[in-house]
Amino acid sequence: EDANASSGGAGLELAETTLPPEIADRCRDAARGMGLHVAGIDLRHATDGRWVCFEVNPSPGFSWFEQEAGLPIADSLARWLSVRT
Repeated sequence: EDANASSGGAGLELAETTLPPEIADRCRDAARGMGLHVAGIDLRHATDGRWVCFEVNPSPGFSWFEQEAGLPIADSLARWLSVRT
């Protein structure tokens, strides 16, 4: 489901997607390389097909994305944490 956002007056589109396996692996490698178990990685899929990484955030604010896109991020994180203890 798409959700609309606004940043500096520019319209943005927020949509759930599945990353290509190579990009997902690179994201996991980046977080792991920084010693992070959980990270928010800001990506953009450019019109020329490239994936661009803006940042790897060690303390991401998932609540906005969860609310706007209707994704169960908090529940998923809680389940993940419960099996790690």
